Amino acid sequence: MDTVIDNLARAIRKLAAAGIEHAVLTADHGHLFASDRDESMRTDDPRGDTIELHRRCWIGRGGATPPGCIRVAASALGYASDLEFVFPTGVV
Repeated sequence: MDTVIDNLARAIRKLAAAGIEHAVLTADHGHLFASDRDESMRTDDPRGDTIELHRRCWIGRGGATPPGCIRVAASALGYASDLEFVFPTGVV
């Protein structure tokens, strides 16, 4: 972890030198620090046209946004798609 920022900066400089003008850096912590992760912690199914339903994300079309969640259009994230994403606003 001590070298992550330096490695990212070096990678971005190399991309820029190769003519890349735009890059997106993102991270996923990959896990939750909770003692129990039962089904009650799963994102509720909005009951639309479900493409994927994961613990922290629903992907599909339509339905209703469950309480404690936000809905984001794929187009708002820069994707040329009519899909929608539903994410929980936080984890207890």
